[in-house]
Amino acid sequence: MALSWRARLQPGETLLVTGAAGGVGLTAVEIGKLIGARVIASARGEAKLAAARTRPGGGAPGYVPRDRHG
Repeated sequence: MALSWRARLQPGETLLVTGAAGGVGLTAVEIGKLIGARVIASARGEAKLAAARTRPGGGAPGYVPRDRHG
């Protein structure tokens, strides 16, 4: 549980997850929500963000699409 041990993530803090639609990213979103952090998820494209939203904990308050050129 590196987010709580290594990063010392605390309830109420903000966690930015890049690549939130991948396996590790989805897990980070879920763990961040379980800890009680405000999670901002980022992924390439609306389809991937939509997939992330359907996962447990995926109702994160912020979803940021990334394009391939930014």
